Amino acid sequence: VLEEPDAIAAEPPQPSPNGISQSERRVALPVAFCRATDRLITGFTLRPAAWRIHNVQALAESRLLTLPALTDGPNTDNRLGLVSFSRDGLRFAHAEPDGRILVRDSGTGESIRELTGHPPRDVMVVNAPRKFAVSALAWDAAGNRLATAGYDGKLRVWSLEDGEMVAEWN
Repeated sequence: VLEEPDAIAAEPPQPSPNGISQSERRVALPVAFCRATDRLITGFTLRPAAWRIHNVQALAESRLLTLPALTDGPNTDNRLGLVSFSRDGLRFAHAEPDGRILVRDSGTGESIRELTGHPPRDVMVVNAPRKFAVSALAWDAAGNRLATAGYDGKLRVWSLEDGEMVAEWN
């Protein structure tokens, strides 16, 4: 059974006392809420791109997870497309513009698994084509599988144990 994805499009952050710098308030970015741990994850187009994990109960408590720099590929400045926590909050998955899906440890940001994902396609964003590949992410209840939907029209289910695709539908 697959859970509904927690990822939604975010509005631009408003000024707040929680330590978000002015450079992090540039554009609308993804956000996901972890029901189990009461944490939020948000993305920022810093150089390099980064995720910030917030403790909702202690708004001043947050940490920045910087992602390794991309040197080539489509939209290297637009890396943060989708994000979703595992049900237990110990991992999160995010989609890269080149179609890869990375599963990371939410405590350290360390990459745990890389999935092939979906091929990138041109998608119109504010009257300009941008490369995107993955349109949705959803974890199964046990956190052993990840479902991805792509702009290629395919739905795929991945085993997180070995990174293999276990199902695909058109």
